[in-house]
Amino acid sequence: MGSQTASALPYPTGTDRVMDGDNAIQALAENLTPSVWTNIPLASGIVGMASRMPAWRTHGDGTVELRGGFQLQGGGNFTTSTVDLGTLPVGARPQGQDAYIYSTGAGSAGAAGRIVCNDDGRVQGAVSVANSTMYINGIRFPGGPHYRA
Repeated sequence: MGSQTASALPYPTGTDRVMDGDNAIQALAENLTPSVWTNIPLASGIVGMASRMPAWRTHGDGTVELRGGFQLQGGGNFTTSTVDLGTLPVGARPQGQDAYIYSTGAGSAGAAGRIVCNDDGRVQGAVSVANSTMYINGIRFPGGPHYRA
């Protein structure tokens, strides 16, 4: 090994291979890899968008990420009334109630939607202007097996 010494400790040069005996570097890399996307069980009267089924996955840091869109079964619009959209399983729930605001894209100026993720797993939503879809893309919160096993 063409190592040099700094403060009496050898360290690798540009051509040396860095290894650890207990595969700690590999374990860290694997821990940062997110889990596979898993569909969210939907509430009665709710369907997922065909191209964007509501789903969740966990990350190695213990956070849960959501994606997808919800629609009413048979069509129609969501309103300002809060509605249950689905239920996150144990291991994918937030530590407490978390609320998120998003742009629905409805109308020329757009409108706001509100998604609430509860620690009992319920995902709820409402919109400020009637709209056919509610999105959860990009919602991320502490949770997963590190918090609610």
